[in-house]
Amino acid sequence: DLWGDFAKVSGRRVMQKKWGEYKEMLSGKSLLYFYTDRGGLHNIDINLSWPGSITRNISSNTSESPVNSYIAENITFNMKFDNIVLEPVTNEIVSGTLAEVYNPSVVVLNETASFKIEVSGVESEMVSWRSENEKVKFLNGSIESDIGIGKTVKVKGNSLGGDKLIVDIEGYDGRSPEISFDVLNWKNINVYTCIVKNELNKDSAFTDSGIEEAIDKGNEIFKQIGVKMIRVPYVNALANKEKYRILTDVGTMVELINIKRNTIDGVEIYFVAGQTFDDNMIAEAYYDKGIVITKYGSLKDVKEGDTLIRFSPYILAHEVLQCMRTDASTDECVADIYDYYWVGNKKESIPDNTDIAESHIPLDWGTGYYRAKTKLSDVVKRLLMYGYNIENRFDIPRGDVLGFDKYNVAKHVKCGGIVELKDRSFRNDY
Repeated sequence: DLWGDFAKVSGRRVMQKKWGEYKEMLSGKSLLYFYTDRGGLHNIDINLSWPGSITRNISSNTSESPVNSYIAENITFNMKFDNIVLEPVTNEIVSGTLAEVYNPSVVVLNETASFKIEVSGVESEMVSWRSENEKVKFLNGSIESDIGIGKTVKVKGNSLGGDKLIVDIEGYDGRSPEISFDVLNWKNINVYTCIVKNELNKDSAFTDSGIEEAIDKGNEIFKQIGVKMIRVPYVNALANKEKYRILTDVGTMVELINIKRNTIDGVEIYFVAGQTFDDNMIAEAYYDKGIVITKYGSLKDVKEGDTLIRFSPYILAHEVLQCMRTDASTDECVADIYDYYWVGNKKESIPDNTDIAESHIPLDWGTGYYRAKTKLSDVVKRLLMYGYNIENRFDIPRGDVLGFDKYNVAKHVKCGGIVELKDRSFRNDY
């Protein structure tokens, strides 16, 4: 196998080799590799000149000229663009933030957002961004511009509406990477929080400061859809009972969330220490009633404090998003999505070899510049609405994503869908 570097000869990039190296190639079957640091269409002329005595056995795919001892071939090929990555569904956190993601579905009017592309083989200044509908401006410090330069850019929402960022890469003649989003106003939602206390009127495992910190981080996650939670502390005398601090059955949990009723301007969250009736439950959202969040999850076989803390701001954001209606006039809400489920002892899952494709994420495909070998299951695990409790699930997609719903049905699941949910209606109205 022969690798060679190109040099400029008469204005063209030519790979020159000594006769001894070619002679070594001809001693057996060899492969000639070409590498480019840019994708797109490339033309390569192969011109090999050598003594006529060795031109008797030549591949039929070449042009032969034994008289002039000359072999020529032109190859046109499309280089893979594995060196370009622009992923609309990503769980990468913007540097210097708690939980703000790159490449969001929404840019908030008069607020900033960050977008990122990976391009190997080119300098940062060779990458430029432009806004198709001019709904955003690019920021260089405090200076606003119509063009963004670099592999990461910051934009500011300039006017309401749908938009698309188009990336131009110097020397690249393939399809331009693109990413779509909407510029929307902030949507504030009230979050009525109740820390369930025991008979001695002492706090349960949760504290006010801990909840405030979780909401702050949850708001950074929600910035990608332009939603901001506003905490409204809520206290009810009926909640001051040990039976609600550690829940023993589903009936008691439903009784707890029925304490406050008909919340049409937000959601209700009840924070308790734990529960003893389900080995896996950490939190539960009843879209029409409210949300219960535990700190320790199951306390079935352990004492409070002897188990690991199971609560996280991602769980808070996940459960609140589950109360966002897919349509302001209906009861359908954003749903959990899974990449596998169990039927008895049999595991049903998305096949491991299922590469991500446009049909899986039609509104979050961009122009297809996902990282090489990315699988559908990889993308599902990046989603905030992924149904299993894992770290690093942040993304809220623009549209539906193919996976399993809570009924174990393979379908395109509404696990974000800001394109269809611009009203962003949250309510527990029963």
